Amino acid sequence: MNICVLIPSENYRAQAGARIRYGRISAPLIESGHSIDLKDIGQFDPETAEDDVYIISKCHDAQSLICAHSLSTRGKIVGVDLFDDYFSHSADGRFARFRLWLTTLMDMIDFVMCSTPAMGEIARRYSPNTPIHVMNDPADDIRAEDIERIVDKKLSEAKKSRTLKVTWFGVGDNPHFQVGLSDLAAHGRVLAGLQDVGWKVSLTILTNKRAMTADGLTQLRRLSVPFSVEEWSEAREQVLLDDSLICFLPVNAQNFSIVKSLNRAVSALTSGCQVLSNGYPLYARLNPLIYDGLTPLLDDLSRGDLRLGRASIDRYTLLMQSLASWRQEAASLVDFLQKLRKETSLQVAGQQTLAVLHGAVTNGAAHDMARKVDGLSIGSPFCGARLAFDAVFRYSDKGEIILLVADKAMSRLQGSHARRMARSCTIANQTYWALEAGEFQDIPIVSVSEQMTLYSGSIQQMQDKIADAFGTAQVIVSENSPLPLRDLPPCHGNSAL
Repeated sequence: MNICVLIPSENYRAQAGARIRYGRISAPLIESGHSIDLKDIGQFDPETAEDDVYIISKCHDAQSLICAHSLSTRGKIVGVDLFDDYFSHSADGRFARFRLWLTTLMDMIDFVMCSTPAMGEIARRYSPNTPIHVMNDPADDIRAEDIERIVDKKLSEAKKSRTLKVTWFGVGDNPHFQVGLSDLAAHGRVLAGLQDVGWKVSLTILTNKRAMTADGLTQLRRLSVPFSVEEWSEAREQVLLDDSLICFLPVNAQNFSIVKSLNRAVSALTSGCQVLSNGYPLYARLNPLIYDGLTPLLDDLSRGDLRLGRASIDRYTLLMQSLASWRQEAASLVDFLQKLRKETSLQVAGQQTLAVLHGAVTNGAAHDMARKVDGLSIGSPFCGARLAFDAVFRYSDKGEIILLVADKAMSRLQGSHARRMARSCTIANQTYWALEAGEFQDIPIVSVSEQMTLYSGSIQQMQDKIADAFGTAQVIVSENSPLPLRDLPPCHGNSAL
């Protein structure tokens, strides 16, 4: 079985999601006669691709919808891997485009992957009957035979120096949520309790460069223990974990945080760190190895008998093998996909004209992908991008929506529509023909107030006009605006992002 993972860019390969989730199961897949390959969606051609299974990963735009439509009509197995929760915030207009993207995609795919049962429940709200596979993020090396020795050495050094080496690592910011460094700052007072009983605390913070802004670092002034901040790298993370006795991983209780994977705690445990995680019990599946409060950690330090250590090696090994084994996760994924292939009818769907309708904020990548699948690329009256559209919509002087079709797309019109084209105009150096009467101006509607007022109703009208003019069509709206321009379920047969 050949598995293809569609990713947003080549840079994504180095991010934790791709590196941990897919990179670590590559070798066992190959050993068992399978393969997994990550491909930049911008360089991908869904019309010629010949892998067995396709997984869409963090491609939250119209390109992935076009690919899913094309691949599914060719009888391919298509799924989506949902890493982050941008989908359960129903009252937050900033995420309208994500909710519409997932609603649309669910009608085109065969399965959902995610890293936690909680994320699976969110996916189930969108499509109760779509099969879901929970894939744990695997560890690089469980090191079961070495953990006892590693922990003993760290504890011995801490007792001699009366110094507790503590680390926090992770992405320190998010464009939508207060996470990372803000979590550390909010819960950091807990670490002061270590000093209160005579320990010297040395805290090292390892995070991404983007989070090291003046505002981000200012938050850390709330910490009551000495600390240093370093830029994250994979190599530095491992060195730091190998050197630290305690890994501090507080978790807040917002929707975005409570569906995250176990990977940070697993990385810490497999490096011989004691994990202290107060706040939301994200890592409860790793109990009894996790400390959820300072008092039991202080008691165990005084006794020299830590939760991860000599007495818990058997429990540790069992948990890591069930929740963090790259071999186990690879085998489980293959088993799920093979059963899915047997249960899924691979009948090729009837060919259907695909049209991409560009909204207020679009990109050339969606336009290019429409070209790859011989689809139509159509500009809405809200779209300021000057692309070589096959058709455009404009408002008439009476406020009605007029469809204008380019010379190159005239042959694709249905029935008598082509004979009705009487007036021509030039837009972006292309000749367009008006399908309907009425005067209009080639000026996109960029006013936010007008967009908010007109958008939802106009999108539906344009979808209907596209279907009428070009025949039965799958319409995908390419919309990347953070404004809540449209937050209604798409009509059957029409799709929106």
